[in-house]
Amino acid sequence: MGTHSATGENRAVNAIGSVISSPVFKNGILSEARGILVNMTGGMDTSINEFEEVGNFIKAISGNDATVVVAAPIDPDMNGEMRVTVIATGFNNQNVVIENSNTNLMASDQVNDYQNLLDDLIVPNDSSENEDY
Repeated sequence: MGTHSATGENRAVNAIGSVISSPVFKNGILSEARGILVNMTGGMDTSINEFEEVGNFIKAISGNDATVVVAAPIDPDMNGEMRVTVIATGFNNQNVVIENSNTNLMASDQVNDYQNLLDDLIVPNDSSENEDY
């Protein structure tokens, strides 16, 4: 998981750029994720173009098989600011260890626990499987 806020003219690009360049997402790990949750929160002055910039960035770096879930709430107290949060899960490689500097944050068995939680939250795309939703 990574989160970053930015202000100014290029706040959307700066926020998502800072998130994905954090040590947690180093080595292109987002391209290996099966599930990516993205929250882009901005003020009333946030444009559709800014939300599209973040979405296009995530689309470009995520794997083809990834399920990407996006939320874009408006917070009136955040005028002039955008906060982007990205949560990645569902790594097929059992040896994935997410690191921050020299400290291990999450071992592969914990990644699997979070994947199971995400799998329970994602509604399947097949309409026949959505009857109870």
